[in-house]
Amino acid sequence: MAIQKNLYNLLMSGNETAWTGTSWVMEYDRVFEHTNAQVKQQFETLDDAALAALLELPTLFAYERFVNAPAHVGRITGISRRQKEFAFTFNFDDAVAPIPHASFMQLLPELDIDLKGRSIAAIGP
Repeated sequence: MAIQKNLYNLLMSGNETAWTGTSWVMEYDRVFEHTNAQVKQQFETLDDAALAALLELPTLFAYERFVNAPAHVGRITGISRRQKEFAFTFNFDDAVAPIPHASFMQLLPELDIDLKGRSIAAIGP
């Protein structure tokens, strides 16, 4: 599966403890929730090849606006399918400092993230 070089995973949560450990779950209906259609098309089969391609991408772990906690850069290290959700493991890149929430919010246009007055939770730019 050929993927574009400028893609990254974006995982957002409204749970203030979401990124304090090394694993998390995401319901199937939240995956690609606000992802650009062209990006979504590359991965929407969510078959083994698509999941492997997602593992190759860097990941931005962020919180919804109301949590006001820093974002982190890292990688998804494993993904498993459950009955109603994906379970994944992850780690942060120690070479990249946490991104303060205010700074992350200022980076949204450059990261091609358009909130349009809503919170977001998706994989993709």
